[in-house]
Amino acid sequence: MTQNRNSSTSDVATHSTHKLTVSNPQQDVATHRNRCLDSLLNFGLILDNVNLDGRFHNTAVLDHSSKKKPGWYIGQKITLSNKTIVFATYGDFREGINHTFSSYSENTDQLTSEDREKFQQAKAANLKRVEAEKASTQAKAAKVAQAEFNKLSDTGTSDYLARKQVEAHDVRYGHGFIAVPAYGSGGLRGIQKIFNNGDKRFTTGAEIKGSFHILGEIADAEIIHFSEGYSTAATIYETTSKPTVCCFNAGNLDPVIAEFREKYPDNTFIICADNDQFSEINTGLVKATASATKHNCSVVFPEFNDLTNKPTDFNDLLILGGDVAGQVNGARPQAAWEFDNKLTLLENIQHIPLPAPGNAINSIIARSVQEHPLIPYKSTIDSLEKRMGKLSKNHNNWLNELLRKQSDNTRKLHTMVRYNLPEFDINQPNAAEILSTSEAIYIDSRPMGSGKTLFTAQLLKYLKTHNKTFGYTAHRQSIIAATAERLGVEHYHDIVAGDLIQDLAACINSALQRKHLLNFFGQCDCIVLDEFKQIIEHITQGTFSNRSEGLYLLVEIIKSVPVAYIADADMNDRTLDVLKTIGRPMFHIKGDERKPTAKIKHTTRKIAKSELIRNVEKGNRGIFQCDGVPTAETAFKDAKNSAPAGYKILLVHRKNKDEPEQSAYLKSPNEVGKQYDLIILTPVVSSGFSIELDYDFHIGIFSGVLSPTEIIQTLGRSRRSKQIILGLDVKRKQKPLTTAEQLTGIATAEGRFKWVGGSLVHKPNAFDLVAAAAIEEREKSCQLFAQTTLLILMQKGYPVEELAEPDKIINIKGTSKLVKMEHTLRVLSSDDINADERKRLQLADKVLESEHFAIEKHDCKNQLALEGEPLEGDVFLWDRGKIAPALKRFEIVTAQADDVDRLDKYEAKTMKPAKDKAYAKSQNIIFSTVMKILQGKTLEATESLKTQADEQCITKETPHVPAFPVNTGLSLKRYDSDKITAAIDYLRNHYAEAHAAGLGNFKSIGRQYDARTLGYFLKRFGLNHEAVGDKNNRKYQITEESLLMMQGITHRRQMNHISAFNQSNEWQKNAEQKVA
Repeated sequence: MTQNRNSSTSDVATHSTHKLTVSNPQQDVATHRNRCLDSLLNFGLILDNVNLDGRFHNTAVLDHSSKKKPGWYIGQKITLSNKTIVFATYGDFREGINHTFSSYSENTDQLTSEDREKFQQAKAANLKRVEAEKASTQAKAAKVAQAEFNKLSDTGTSDYLARKQVEAHDVRYGHGFIAVPAYGSGGLRGIQKIFNNGDKRFTTGAEIKGSFHILGEIADAEIIHFSEGYSTAATIYETTSKPTVCCFNAGNLDPVIAEFREKYPDNTFIICADNDQFSEINTGLVKATASATKHNCSVVFPEFNDLTNKPTDFNDLLILGGDVAGQVNGARPQAAWEFDNKLTLLENIQHIPLPAPGNAINSIIARSVQEHPLIPYKSTIDSLEKRMGKLSKNHNNWLNELLRKQSDNTRKLHTMVRYNLPEFDINQPNAAEILSTSEAIYIDSRPMGSGKTLFTAQLLKYLKTHNKTFGYTAHRQSIIAATAERLGVEHYHDIVAGDLIQDLAACINSALQRKHLLNFFGQCDCIVLDEFKQIIEHITQGTFSNRSEGLYLLVEIIKSVPVAYIADADMNDRTLDVLKTIGRPMFHIKGDERKPTAKIKHTTRKIAKSELIRNVEKGNRGIFQCDGVPTAETAFKDAKNSAPAGYKILLVHRKNKDEPEQSAYLKSPNEVGKQYDLIILTPVVSSGFSIELDYDFHIGIFSGVLSPTEIIQTLGRSRRSKQIILGLDVKRKQKPLTTAEQLTGIATAEGRFKWVGGSLVHKPNAFDLVAAAAIEEREKSCQLFAQTTLLILMQKGYPVEELAEPDKIINIKGTSKLVKMEHTLRVLSSDDINADERKRLQLADKVLESEHFAIEKHDCKNQLALEGEPLEGDVFLWDRGKIAPALKRFEIVTAQADDVDRLDKYEAKTMKPAKDKAYAKSQNIIFSTVMKILQGKTLEATESLKTQADEQCITKETPHVPAFPVNTGLSLKRYDSDKITAAIDYLRNHYAEAHAAGLGNFKSIGRQYDARTLGYFLKRFGLNHEAVGDKNNRKYQITEESLLMMQGITHRRQMNHISAFNQSNEWQKNAEQKVA
């Protein structure tokens, strides 16, 4: 191989044509100051500028006398090592709540430990000043109020009380007003003056939060009423003769009731709420129901026959001659409410009782954000407000916070957020020359179709002209084949060790695992890593044989090659963290960006499939994409049967891509594509593959096999699509395990915990952290993949809207079964091949579809240990190899302890990646324990592992997973729902280890379906269970048919020397021979 590395490379950072993005600290502070001012103004403070001097400032407040200044704030600049943060605390004395503004929106984990500590100390000092100032102001206000209250008279008249038709209860009289004392812990806090015209005014600076006035005497175990204003409290007290607490306003209900509940835990509390039904937000009901839910209260609100004068409270009801006592005495405890997963979101809203419990409102708001944009959150909130009135300010704030978090979390999946790299202008005339003569990493995250492949060609041309070497790698063989042909570079299948070449394209698997390819990549002058994020995911999660070593070798290549060009439209912080560890200069490429031109219309998979058939029936030309071969084959058959005469369809998937027609299309999609009316594609095309034909329609159907970013990459291959109908499966996946939880499970299964300071601790290595973070990110994005896909599309600039449901939905039934039957027949009729031929085909560059069927026939016969030719039922059971993992698991859980231990040792010694390890001992323990529970046997106590920071540990007192159990054997003994519940409890408590052992994710499962969950668990071992007995005595048992079938297959495999333990037994034998 040749290596022509230019020794006179220039330093990128000094080149005059590089444009670096440099922030201006003073300008940043000014911007943050303005944002802070906006926050304070939006809250209602009246001020022209924000002082960032760290001092307490009083301000006037909107809709309040300008002479009074109940508003306040403290603003400050917090100077850290590489940034200045503007921070402010502000509020209104009458409200009693602190609000904050911070110009730093990221998680503080992104700061250095010194900066984080400094930031926290500054915030704490700020809060301390606020509390001290408030305490001083409130103490002064209490003294002023007490002095004034002492001077007022116990007797007098009040036009206000006369108009309200209530008496004075422990209030005093002034000139034109009554004074209602506001008490709290410590005595009188202030007074509320109520003037004859109804105006109300508290003592300036008084502590209102938690203040109250009691009408009547409170006794233990007695009913206590709570209301907002004085006239309502007096009305309730006088009509019921029960003690009533005046809380002064709706916002004060919660702190007052909390204090009384602590003092009177056994009393019955009834909140007599205002019904602010004519306001945009029914504050009275919102605050009352929230407090009732929180503090175990009943809620009652007035109901009126006459709404002429817009009545709202119980005093209005009294004046109108209503039965106040009757309505109040009819109060009932706040109705419990839970979200019903069997109902739609809108149906749940209609089932909310009124007044609406606070948890119902919060639950619907959270669900509205979770379902957005599949169901636009605005439509959900509109329905909610029609049901229970306008959202309160706090609810709106929480909604906006959830939307912000959803947006931020989604953006992190496909965008660099934390990094602010210097920019490199790729549009400059000599960009390829500058880049190729430097020593740096260049990251091109421009959108699909922006010219990354074109620039790669320019880069290659310059390198070849100057006798330099060029390497290209990606995660898929199909990308390599297409790129090698398009750029005219050597394909790795066409070279052998010792060949002298100047350029090479190889998939990442081969590039890192074949020595002659690795040597070339490690010594070339420039390497292009296409879809780098997926390269990392492939190494950490895919079929890579030694993941830890693979990641190490990749990093070493990028370290050693002068120029690394990283092309990925979905590059994000997590992926960039890997590059950061290399310690080389990095630049973010700036250049022309292709703007999205297609409108996305989302719908269900069923409707999207109907739209495909409707278009085909009309003879329209188009593209159909999906994420699975069976789906593609079903669509092909339905389209073929629905198409008019002469309509040509081409089906392209991973098993027929090497057939002549399909291969020709993959090489020249625009030229060959003209010959067909419909192209049906599975994910065999990716980066650089560009379809530039105009089609009548473009439809995609996806079920969650691909991640959201992979779906968008797949759809983006057709550059001229004006509208894409996107059919998405809306089923949720299990809540993913966090990085720490995944590492905990792996470390537990591998026995890697060690005693340190009284705890069992495992410190993850670098690969552990990269792999677990990649897995967590992918699983998070796929949990609600439909919503996440649409959100990413919106963030990338695509217009997204729901497809209107057609008048008629075309639903062709039975095709999938027919496709499966045809597939089975093709397997049965395929050629017989032996083990050597199968191995040859597995390593071949190109495999025809008929050869894929021959491989499947061989595997079916071999792995099921069939004596004769496979039959139809055998192929159905094999199901394209889906049952193979269950065969291995069943062998493990029915094996002897020595075999299981040997398998774990073998996998540890051979450094098999965690994703591919059997964790045989963990499987055996978990399965045996579940069987014990179902059979009613006593268990040893166990407890889940806990996490602490970046270390996983369990406390010394925690009982461990028991030693290898005595094999309980499989049983057809029946078990009831209680035993099923206990079994699922066990799996849930050990979800991390069960997940690591490949037995499923039991972290957050719906407990109303425990029998179904147990069925999924048993299915992983090839077993089924069924309900037996009548409805009154319902029990379950493992089916005899499935047990006998798995035992029969296992026995045949053992007789044929086929088992999960073959390699480990051979390894043990070789080790013993070496010792001998």
